[in-house]
Amino acid sequence: MEKTPVYELSKDQIVTLALEIWRMWSSVKSNSPNSDAHHDSVRKLMEVIEEAGCKFVDLTGQAYDAGLAVDILDTEVDRDQPVGALIVKEMVSPVIVWQGSVVHFGQVIVSKGTLDIKHDDWGVR
Repeated sequence: MEKTPVYELSKDQIVTLALEIWRMWSSVKSNSPNSDAHHDSVRKLMEVIEEAGCKFVDLTGQAYDAGLAVDILDTEVDRDQPVGALIVKEMVSPVIVWQGSVVHFGQVIVSKGTLDIKHDDWGVR
């Protein structure tokens, strides 16, 4: 009986593979509806890598906290959020968790609130 060979990837190879699959997934899900074949292929790749123990963490829309496993690439002003509020506006790359451990910090764009909620059109609240 022939044994099936076991293939191993290094942590760096897994992170690179996962990150590139996530980028492809982000691209095909937000682009043209004519990319059904690409969409299905990338979805299958996402499923395989997730079944193998990889998890992608998307923090878009969540409050930013200094303890998050992300690097801030840029900060933008948000006049609709209260002064000092920090929100993850966009994930440039996800946090990647492999078998329960963070193996790749995400990269984010954060929005910083500038709305003074103490005043409205009728005066002081």
